[in-house]
Amino acid sequence: MLRLRSASVFLRYCCFKLQDRRLAFAVYEKALQHKIELTEPDYVALGTVCVQLCEPISTLFFMLEEMKEHVPGVSAAFLADVVEPWVANANSANSRIGGAKTTRVPRYHVATVARMEQQERTALQSTSKALLNSAEVCLKDGGSDKNSSSCAASSQPLIQACGVCPVCHTELSGYAFTAACRNHLLSELKDLVIPQACRSRRALLGFEHWKRYIHARYDSGDRVDVFIDGANLGYYGLSSWYDLAKKQLLLHRGVAEGQITAQDLNFNEQCKASAKGVDVGVNFDLIDSAVKLAVEKYGLRRPLVMLHERHVEPRFMTPQAAVIVQHWRSLGWLYCTPTGLNDDLCWLYGALLMTDPTDRRGEGRQRAATAASTSHRTLVCTNDKMRDHHFRLLSPRAFTRWRDRHRIGFRCGRVENRTELYWDLPAPYARCIQRHDLVLPPPPSSTTSASPEGERVKAENGGAAVSTWHIPFSKDPAVSSAASFLSSMRTAEGTTAESCSELDGAQLESGQQANPSTDGDPIVEQADGDNDELHASTDIQESSPWICVTVEA
Repeated sequence: MLRLRSASVFLRYCCFKLQDRRLAFAVYEKALQHKIELTEPDYVALGTVCVQLCEPISTLFFMLEEMKEHVPGVSAAFLADVVEPWVANANSANSRIGGAKTTRVPRYHVATVARMEQQERTALQSTSKALLNSAEVCLKDGGSDKNSSSCAASSQPLIQACGVCPVCHTELSGYAFTAACRNHLLSELKDLVIPQACRSRRALLGFEHWKRYIHARYDSGDRVDVFIDGANLGYYGLSSWYDLAKKQLLLHRGVAEGQITAQDLNFNEQCKASAKGVDVGVNFDLIDSAVKLAVEKYGLRRPLVMLHERHVEPRFMTPQAAVIVQHWRSLGWLYCTPTGLNDDLCWLYGALLMTDPTDRRGEGRQRAATAASTSHRTLVCTNDKMRDHHFRLLSPRAFTRWRDRHRIGFRCGRVENRTELYWDLPAPYARCIQRHDLVLPPPPSSTTSASPEGERVKAENGGAAVSTWHIPFSKDPAVSSAASFLSSMRTAEGTTAESCSELDGAQLESGQQANPSTDGDPIVEQADGDNDELHASTDIQESSPWICVTVEA
């Protein structure tokens, strides 16, 4: 049986040592037949030998098609050693053909994009014609004018925003969340995760009660818009406010202020002395800020705060917290899980159940875009990356894509002596290799209208057929140093202020939190450790650069 390790070693040997195209592609075809998912370095090796042997650029596009499902990002070497020289070879060959014939030949463009622009979906649909016109200008001039671009990012991006490439003005697709994928994850959760996570009868009964509750809401159409992981949010930055919370709690319990010692308020001392976890309640004000943010700013009218029942016990409640909890309960915005039941499993099950699959309506290549604008999507507000052993039982690729599409991260900042909560929304596009086809509009003298974006295109009546490929750089520092590569490239070209650069042929032009344990009780950890990636200045989560390859017929 052929394995990835042996296929990878043999493929690289054929490419780097032998430089034998026939043997290299024989190994590649065998790997595809055995459904072996080659890695990004393997494709760099194969692409390098293709460039050296002047392989047609159609082979590059074939490789990208194969990479779409299992290569999440590429390295700077893939751009420098494969894409750029391959495009240069293709443009050079087509120039010779174009000089000998009167027919049009394809022209290829490569650009590096620092980040995708964010735009409200309704605005994109109303200006689609303008975007196609500006795309034609972009292909000719090598970029878009920042002052006149109709794709400018929204100052307050909404949940239904979309990602638009600033080079070709193509709207990127989101991850497909099909009915089969949803059913598969729900089955794994019920059959594999729950039996291991809920070993006590109390936990099993608690989960069954949760299932009845959430299915009743689902059947009645009362869907949750966003689950708020109460413990994850409520213990955010615990070490910075522990002393104040502990003092307030002791005073509420009747302890005289003079009897409260410095050791009682010392966070590190209490961590050593406490075997179970935190001895103060969650920050209800911070959780309530998330509820208000969901309802008032983002229009998520049906939030549901998930908390372990110990957090609402009287011994952890102050009068101010009791008022907040009573308000949530009166609106149906609070659900408390029993001892022994991990509340993460509850909100995960609910979020999977209540999200409409992207393939529930429509046909063809437009169905995902149609469903994305009309279907219900249940989000989860948490900094928990869901990496513990329970979640590892789920299909990793399907679960990771669901998480990247539905998880809202958060961060806090001090503004005028108060704590301000910010959300980092999931990117509105899938961070994977994507292909899109469109037709640029014909000259003004023609009355032929452009075909809708996303369908297979043909150049008709002077319309220029365009196919675009968007390839993300890898976020893994072991695979890619894309950010530093892009920065050094800009510095060398003197274009630090530019957002993208275009390559036409071979020429470059400027242009620790308190985390819940298995039964819901928080275990003290570094307060802000899980928030190291959440430092963006905008609501949409930041991403590393992309490669944009445009084919102009």
